Amino acid sequence: MLLKWTSPSQQNPKSGMNQSSAAATATDTDNDSSSNVASRPRGRKRQHDDEVYAFMSDMKQSFDTHENQQVKILRSISDIQKQNGDIIKSMDFISKQ
Repeated sequence: MLLKWTSPSQQNPKSGMNQSSAAATATDTDNDSSSNVASRPRGRKRQHDDEVYAFMSDMKQSFDTHENQQVKILRSISDIQKQNGDIIKSMDFISKQ
């Protein structure tokens, strides 16, 4: 079964509308297209922001963990220095006798 395709009849766009309604329609389509363009980057920006916030959260957690480890190490070093000072005092006392 063969189908015959015919092209739609071409109408003059200004024949059915006056110029002000054509301008309003053009403005509406411009607004629609600009809102579509603006909404797409916002979606990407939000996704990117979520990734950035997750990365920042991970980095903050890593820094906190590193800081806690450094505090423990500094306490250990301080304790060792105190013990070394006590040992030096004991050695000086013993050597004087």
